[in-house]
Amino acid sequence: MFEISVLASGSSGNAVLVRGDETAILIDAGLSARRLTESLAACGVSWDGVQGVLITHEHVDHTRALANVSRNRTLSIYANRMTADALRKKIPEARWNFFSNNSPFAVGGFEVEAFHVPHDAAAPVGFVIRSDGVSFTLATDLGYVPPHIVKAASGASAVMVESNHDADLLQNDPKRPPSVKERIRSKHGHLSNDEAGAFLKQIATPALRHVLLAHLSEDCNSPGLATDTARRHLEQAGCGHVTIACPGSGPLPHRVVL
Repeated sequence: MFEISVLASGSSGNAVLVRGDETAILIDAGLSARRLTESLAACGVSWDGVQGVLITHEHVDHTRALANVSRNRTLSIYANRMTADALRKKIPEARWNFFSNNSPFAVGGFEVEAFHVPHDAAAPVGFVIRSDGVSFTLATDLGYVPPHIVKAASGASAVMVESNHDADLLQNDPKRPPSVKERIRSKHGHLSNDEAGAFLKQIATPALRHVLLAHLSEDCNSPGLATDTARRHLEQAGCGHVTIACPGSGPLPHRVVL
């Protein structure tokens, strides 16, 4: 079994549960401890059943629950050293397990490999998780897609990629000042729908079965716009078979089984 459950995705919090036959790991913990515990329970998982938490970067919408859950239980947290250093004062009780980019490591029955993503954090990463001949690539919070991320996602069975905003809606948004818009559009900001679609077109293969569009802006995007854009690019690549979802837009965890 290889199961992906997106517990939350967006500026208010991010967390993804990945389960195998004997292993459950969490990618990020950006919800409150109470809400995250409830979301795990909705998937039939308790904290005692989580073998580790993988951290993409230190921003609060990816780490909000860590201090609380680390204080009350023994929990293995996996991060690179720069991300851990950025979090140490907030999470003094953490049980750290350090990894290096592009060097596979094991968490239970999963093989995990981290890769750099361009974002405004200490040392942000995405992950490839492999088991039993299938793989899941997560690449969120990135301003553009360099070749090594295309390589990391090529051949994946499922991909979760940021599709943050519609370029026209962002440009015309009256609530964001020009400086904020420029940061979002920068190489260390967030991907637009068209940029995410172009990435999917590059990695589209018959092996790709599921695409999860992440971190949608509430003001400058919609599930319909993001999905239509991704679908157009995938169909241009001859991969109309791929299922597309925007997890985080509904009240319950979104589940994919590979």
